[in-house]
Amino acid sequence: MTLAARPRLPALVLASLLLTLAAAPAGAISLASGLTTIEVTAFPLIAGASPAADAPGVAFVDGANGRLFVAFPVVGGDVDVSVAPSTGTIDHAGGVTLSAMSDTLSLSNFLIDLTQGVVTGDVSGFANAMDAPLFSIQVCDAQPGGCAIQTGVAATGLGLYLTDTSASVLGDFLGVDVDLVGAPFGIATSTLVPVPEPGTALLLGAGAAGLAALRRRR
Repeated sequence: MTLAARPRLPALVLASLLLTLAAAPAGAISLASGLTTIEVTAFPLIAGASPAADAPGVAFVDGANGRLFVAFPVVGGDVDVSVAPSTGTIDHAGGVTLSAMSDTLSLSNFLIDLTQGVVTGDVSGFANAMDAPLFSIQVCDAQPGGCAIQTGVAATGLGLYLTDTSASVLGDFLGVDVDLVGAPFGIATSTLVPVPEPGTALLLGAGAAGLAALRRRR
């Protein structure tokens, strides 16, 4: 399995994320970047297929309990956080490849469609190349190893469940003779950075110019 150390954002970047999110307007916002992390709760099912992340995605295992995580950068999309549940789309780069003997199965370029309640992506390798719905999604309270679907609580994640397409492809690839439709695959959580408004960008630029001036005086 190709694994990387769990990515850590420096404190300055985390502070910048919080400031940028705080400056985001109510309603629909365009996304500049971000990160979606998925705890693969179906790891026992796919562990024998040596799951590996395709760049720029990364994969890592929590050594304390052997939980598999994969993370993908957000490269665009639009979301409306003024409604509950949120609507819009979140676009990602990277993917996951499974290997069994001489066969490989790749799932990549995931698009989370919050409005339609589905995650689509590119399928290639073992299966015929296609862009297909891979997971249905359910807003939930993300917990280690599971996703509690409750009402009246703040949503902290998205439960991912195999669709007809992904269940068929994955079942054939793994040689699993059981019905996998609707089986839980993982829990997704996202950190999203909106595109700054012109006024915010100008303010950030002025701040940078001021820091540069202070450096010159020193």
